[in-house]
Formats: sequence, C-alpha cells, structure tokens
Amino acid sequence: MGLTSFFSGFANRPLWWRLAWADMNQIYRRSLIGIFWISISFVMFIGVKIYIFGSFLGDELRMYSLWVTIGYAVWTFITHSITDGCTVFVSSRSWILGTNLSLGTFVAQNVMRHLIGFFMVIIISVILLIYLRYEQGWITLTIIPGFFFLILNSIWVHIVLGILCARFRDLLHLVRAIMHVMFFLTPILYLPKQLGPKAVIMNYNPFTHYLAIIREPIVNGRISELAWQVVIAITIAGWLLAIYLIKTRYRNIAFWI
Repeated sequence: MGLTSFFSGFANRPLWWRLAWADMNQIYRRSLIGIFWISISFVMFIGVKIYIFGSFLGDELRMYSLWVTIGYAVWTFITHSITDGCTVFVSSRSWILGTNLSLGTFVAQNVMRHLIGFFMVIIISVILLIYLRYEQGWITLTIIPGFFFLILNSIWVHIVLGILCARFRDLLHLVRAIMHVMFFLTPILYLPKQLGPKAVIMNYNPFTHYLAIIREPIVNGRISELAWQVVIAITIAGWLLAIYLIKTRYRNIAFWI
C-alpha cells in the first residue's frame, strides 16, 4: 500500500512539473533575468577557479577547464539533491498536512527543480565544449546512461534522507557539514595526480565515481569500469533502503514533520 501510494505521485506529472517551476519562479521573483542567474553564478565560479589554478598547469589548461566545468556541474546537482533531499518532506509540511497528495509528488517536484538548475549549468558546459572544439567521438554517448543514474540516485536520496531527517532533525546539520568537507575531498577543483601517492584515497570516495561516469568520457575519452561498478552497487543498495523505508515508515512521516 505504501509503495503504490508513494509512487502514484510520480504519475501526476503536470502537478509536480508546475510545482517545480513555481519554486523557481518564487526564488527568482522580480528578477530581470530569472533562472539565468544560475548560469551566471556558475560561470563566475568556474571562471575564477580556471583563471587561478589554470595558471599553474600550462599546456593542460584546456583539459583542466573541462575537468572543473564538468565536475562542478555534476557536483552542484549531487550536493543539491542531498542537502535539499533532507528537507523534502519537512519543507512541504503544509501541503502534506493540508492535502491528500502522495508524498512522491514532493520528491518528484524537488528532483525536477534540481534538474532545471542542472540544465542551466549544462548549457554553459556545452558552450565551453564548442569553444574548445571538443572531439571525443561516440564514447561521449555513455554520459546518457550516466545522467540517468544521477537522476535515479537523486530520487532514492530524497526518499531516504527525507524520511530519516524528518525523524532525526540533527541529521540535516550533520549531512550539510559532511558535504562541506566532501567538496574538498572530491576531485572537483584539482586533478587526482596532484595528490601524488595520496590519490589512491579517491577510490574510496563515492562522489569521485559519480563524477567519473560523466567526466571521464568527456575529458579523457574513456569509460571508468570501477566508477560504474561503484555507482551501480550504490544505486541498488540505495533503492532497496528507500523501498524498505517507504514500506515501514510511510505512515509516520506526517506525524514526524
């Protein structure tokens, strides 16, 4: 019953689509350029990083520009999915208590909102690829299933963290603190080889592998088998946990928020 009720919310596409756009309109209300501020802030951030750190790389500047741009684009989607996933139900408290909408509606709404923002930074990435006359051939197509897995993971993360953080409010602050640290432990702004022997620790960082399934085909023209193995394993484990929590805790969420 819990699973059917929860995932029925995903079928109501017109509703969660409108809710996602309503969120974006509210955030950029009365702004002249609206959601394009997402692209502008992204350009400013990566522009400064490339200018500062790229000056030390010489001939590798082109590769580093792609590395930072793609890496930070994927990271923004990941970190927003995780931190906002913690409050997906708490922030929708009035809707949940005042209507009989499926809780899955609010997960779909949040994920869609993050995808809109992700699309705005992907535009910048594509422009950079065109400017640098990027050519990697057919292997670039492997990023398509990569994007699919990012979305799959975003959904289960919203479900798991949304339920757990509704029950344990301190977990939200712990997750945010961890994500601040993981930003520096994940090879977003630097190359693993710059760490020397310490680069091996990157293999134990799951975020490294999520970035790799998108970034490696574009930047290095190869597919990371290890990254895909880790991502698929985490995806399966995450969805099993999400389904378990929906089955056992679905009815408790309204009382916890």
